[in-house]
Amino acid sequence: MPVKRPRQCLESLGFVVLHTPGLARAWSYEFSDGSSILVTDVAGYDLPESGGPYSVIWLSRREEIRKYVPAIFQAKYVYRFVLRLQRQFQFQLQNHDPDSLSSE
Repeated sequence: MPVKRPRQCLESLGFVVLHTPGLARAWSYEFSDGSSILVTDVAGYDLPESGGPYSVIWLSRREEIRKYVPAIFQAKYVYRFVLRLQRQFQFQLQNHDPDSLSSE
């Protein structure tokens, strides 16, 4: 992991804080097809504490769950998991119709 703090780690991957007032906060990354990755605390409603644990969800552009990991206990594993999802997305984009990515 190139950076030590979870916030810097997520920002280096292109994440921003998404805030729905009175409802939830999450680290969010949006792919070019409209699908997104959210990183939250394990309850799913707030930003994770810097020491974790973390919950990661990859949503289609229709907000259908593509992948879900309910608890990751170290930031370095969140970083690796997100990199893997980004690489998977790029592979699918290069080898399939982009419109089919979010319907899986």
